[in-house]
Amino acid sequence: MDEEVRCDLVLEGGVGDDVKVRLTPVTEASASSASAPSSPEARALLRLVEEKAELLRENDFLVAELAEAKVALAELKGSSDRSYASPRAEDTSPKVEERAGAGAHASTSGKLAGCLVVSGASSGVGKTTVASCISLALRRAGYLIQPFKVGPDFLDGKHLETFACAGGAASRPCVNLDGWLLGGREECIEAFHCAIRTKYEGETGDEPIVAVIEGCMGLYDGRDGSSELGSTAEIAKWLGAPVVLVLDCSAMSRSAAAQLRGFQLFDKDLNVPATVLNKVFMSGIDSIEVGSASEGEDFGALYMGSPHVQWLEQAIGKSAAILGAIPFWANMEIPERHLGLKYPSECRNFDCLESVSRNLLDPEQLLGIARSARIPGDQESERSERSFPEPIARIGVARDEAFCFYYHDNLLMLQENGAELVFFSPMNDSGLPKHLQAIYIGGGYPENFAAKLEENHRMREEIHAFAKCGGIIYAECGGLMYLSKSLEAAGEEGAQQYNMVGVFPFRTRMTPKANLGYVSVKTRGKNGLFPTEAVIRGQFFHFSEIVEERVIGGFHHSKKPSFGSGSLNQAFSLAMQDSDALSPCSYKEIYEVKLEGLSGDLQKVAKEGYNAKNVLASFVHLHFRSNPNLASHFAGVCSLVDADDLSNAIVRKLGDMHLKAESEVYMNPIYNNLKSASSGGSKNSSSDEGHSLPSGDDATQKSNGVSHQRCISCSNLPNQDFSDAGNVSKALSFNDAVPGKTKSISSERRRKSGLYKGKKGSISYADIEEFTLKSSMSHRPGGSDVSFITIPSELAICSLSPQATEMVCALGLEERLVAVTDLCDYPISIHQGRHVVSQSRLKFHNNSMVFGEGDHSQHGGSRSLGASPSAKQVDSKLSEMRGRKEIPFRLDVTWLSITRPGVVITQGTCKSCSPDSTSVVAEALTQAGLIDKSTKQPVGCSVLDLKAYILSDVFQHLIEIGTTCGVYDTAVQLVTSLRHRLRQVANVVSRAEHKPRVISFEGLSPLVLGGHWLPEMKSLAGGFDPLQEPGALAHRVNWQRVRACAPEILILTPCSSSPLETLSEVNILASMPGWWSIPAVYKGEVYIIDHAYFSRPGPRLVDGIELLAHIFHPNLVKLPSRQEASRDILKFTLKNGQRCNPKQLATHFQPYNLH
Repeated sequence: MDEEVRCDLVLEGGVGDDVKVRLTPVTEASASSASAPSSPEARALLRLVEEKAELLRENDFLVAELAEAKVALAELKGSSDRSYASPRAEDTSPKVEERAGAGAHASTSGKLAGCLVVSGASSGVGKTTVASCISLALRRAGYLIQPFKVGPDFLDGKHLETFACAGGAASRPCVNLDGWLLGGREECIEAFHCAIRTKYEGETGDEPIVAVIEGCMGLYDGRDGSSELGSTAEIAKWLGAPVVLVLDCSAMSRSAAAQLRGFQLFDKDLNVPATVLNKVFMSGIDSIEVGSASEGEDFGALYMGSPHVQWLEQAIGKSAAILGAIPFWANMEIPERHLGLKYPSECRNFDCLESVSRNLLDPEQLLGIARSARIPGDQESERSERSFPEPIARIGVARDEAFCFYYHDNLLMLQENGAELVFFSPMNDSGLPKHLQAIYIGGGYPENFAAKLEENHRMREEIHAFAKCGGIIYAECGGLMYLSKSLEAAGEEGAQQYNMVGVFPFRTRMTPKANLGYVSVKTRGKNGLFPTEAVIRGQFFHFSEIVEERVIGGFHHSKKPSFGSGSLNQAFSLAMQDSDALSPCSYKEIYEVKLEGLSGDLQKVAKEGYNAKNVLASFVHLHFRSNPNLASHFAGVCSLVDADDLSNAIVRKLGDMHLKAESEVYMNPIYNNLKSASSGGSKNSSSDEGHSLPSGDDATQKSNGVSHQRCISCSNLPNQDFSDAGNVSKALSFNDAVPGKTKSISSERRRKSGLYKGKKGSISYADIEEFTLKSSMSHRPGGSDVSFITIPSELAICSLSPQATEMVCALGLEERLVAVTDLCDYPISIHQGRHVVSQSRLKFHNNSMVFGEGDHSQHGGSRSLGASPSAKQVDSKLSEMRGRKEIPFRLDVTWLSITRPGVVITQGTCKSCSPDSTSVVAEALTQAGLIDKSTKQPVGCSVLDLKAYILSDVFQHLIEIGTTCGVYDTAVQLVTSLRHRLRQVANVVSRAEHKPRVISFEGLSPLVLGGHWLPEMKSLAGGFDPLQEPGALAHRVNWQRVRACAPEILILTPCSSSPLETLSEVNILASMPGWWSIPAVYKGEVYIIDHAYFSRPGPRLVDGIELLAHIFHPNLVKLPSRQEASRDILKFTLKNGQRCNPKQLATHFQPYNLH
């Protein structure tokens, strides 16, 4: 009888080494001579190996069984006596020494302790959920987690980053591993090692690391159907990493074993030794209280008592290690949207995932799988902080929830080639970082944050000026949408247009169809950013398209190829119309783009990559590692930009000095605001040099006042974009009608219109004192009783907003002001002798609102609109008008056509008063012959569009009006005087020991916070606004947020309401929970103040600051006699805890005696 032969498996090598498996026949005699393992764990593992060896001899599935045996041997390697006690769940921070001795290469601190790949049968099986739970379990065992993501996706990696740094661990960025995208095996392995070797802030360098790699789609899905290129399987094989297969068991039991077996046998070179059963039914799972003392016992009882779990375990048997069964628990689901998973900050599932990882996953079992990895390359190199070369270029990287899609390797390679990266938020920051040479704007979700991006007017202006002044900008996908003229996205009332930066003339809009795929890009011609003829790999994934008025690059042209049919044909599709109109920005397509790995003719090439001198934008996300020269070339090009010259040019372009605040000696916000405000006189606005930002604003642009309160008094005309000069406008263009870049008023046009360029202030009152208004102006619309002026028409000024009227009068130009609106009310006699050229179609009558033209009160009289209705009534009526496409205002076109004033001053209004796609001012001035119908340029007149957001804008507008009207010196003197008054206030309040917390409401029903310049006014007056930043738009606020801030002073100044009208609504506040406990109410520091001191961006804002300074610091600041505060201010008289019935609250406000 033959001698009984047993096959022992010998594992040579470990993590990081090439592993060889040797089957060695061993006789009974030789086996008995070997020393037996002493620990029970080791003996159990040895028995497992013996069982597997027997199976190998009899079983045809050699590779699958060999893989599992290798896992057991990896556990056994090293000292056979070592115990594998699992750490206790509550032991969240074991010592480094304990972790280091846990496995083959964990004994050397700071090295790679293991690696595993989490994959699945398809998308949606729960790979991200399982990978997150595994990361949490290993973090709890004391290991650092380096997350990786197979494929081009961005968002899954964000979730892995979040869970990898749980428990206070250092945050390690997720790195993408994609066999096709990175260029091949060596590039992927180098990216892997680079991530592992890097020591990040907060790390000691001694912590062992486990690499957790989340796969993409199904395990074997990749570039095409004929190869593994770009698949998770390819990455796992290149790295020699074991695969943990996630099975969606929600609708199967025994079939799970067949599915698992199929994946194990499909590729005999791939190691799939373990699985996680996801979405398993456990009765009563929703009753578990996360974090309770009985949590662990509850999970154990549900797990052991689940028939579903038992069936699955019976079916799978010994073909794979079951690492855990995760219940079908609704609280664990990671929500999705059109581009994939939602951002981690939007999810509320952390506690549930942490609980599952703590109770249903065994870290030691996970480590046993991870240690079987055989990563190629040297794993012995020490982990160290990455050192980068001396910076040669300073690049701003847009990073927030709107722009969050970046390949980490792209940023890393830029740093390796001398780029200093400075992150900023286009949504939340008030401006660009200082001294930038380039900007990198990645993809993300600009469509979800379009309103907030639009509201950050200052940021949009600065980026536009940055591009126009020579700064380099590279943008991908969402970044391209942000640089476009506007973005059409879904809003509360359907599709809405949101103004974007406007560097490119085309619009972008969201579509229901997905455009996605791998692409090869070849650059053509000089483009100023990337090497010529460079070949780069990338991918695109978006639900958007470009809308342009001309054909771009031959798309949809019979002689130009497209990307195939169906949804693929829309990969870079443009909805276009033939037109010969010139675009505001000349650009070209410099990409030749070829789709990879998809059906159809793959040789077809389309043009993309929109390049305008120093700006390049595309829907394609490029991966810099696919072309090693890309990052070095880009950094080198950026280094050629002179940062100082660029910054100075941007300052000149914007027309103020707010970008120089960093160099200010005084770091106090008050002094910085004063510095910003004082820049108005530094610029000669009569110069014709340079063109600045075309805001791209149309009839939907935000107001300068409150956008949802009694809007008819915030300002009185729908907004239009009147120039390319940003917030200081000179010429008139209407970007919603004609896509053309507009120029500032030329010297010739000034000469023809009678507005001489000459010296500043060359037109004086001595030149026009002989002219007077000879007849009273009719207040009837439509020219039914038209009055005429006898001063030269080129000197006549027409004001279309209350604030413009106040500024014109403050400059001493009353005699040239020939027309105002029915809402202008300051100075008090402003309507006397002047034509009312604009009337509101919303009128008040007996506390109700009616529509119609109606006569204005007789000239010289006061307006009497009756009691003001509530804000809700106003909003309701305005919504009705929008629904009927009606406009709340009417311009007297006949009077304009006859009078032809030389200067027309208007101001943007709020969305509530501006029906979509309506150009009230444009249409009226065109009908009056003041705008050329074909060129859309002013004819014989100047049009100024005043858009103020902060105080410096107001000062700049005064200079602009003074320059245009020939009283530059007067404007400078006025601005200097106003600045001097602000400095006096700042000097006094700087001595105050305390800055009170101040909240102001511009609306009471609903609650609306005062925005724009109001937070700045409070700061200058020595207060602090805890809810608003300077320049932020007014917006609604939750009462709970107000209570949480515990304001020490409350200012009630509803837009368009007098103090007495506001008084009728204060009972609303007294009904709020916790009203009487707010410090301001308890101490009687609640004030009702006339809105005109705060809502109109004119000279009276300085009066408002002085008034606030007195209220904030009555012992330091005395109010000048110019204030009529007894009429304009009411003060709450109850204090020290006194209370009253809410309906009686109004009776406890009395006129405020300031002296």
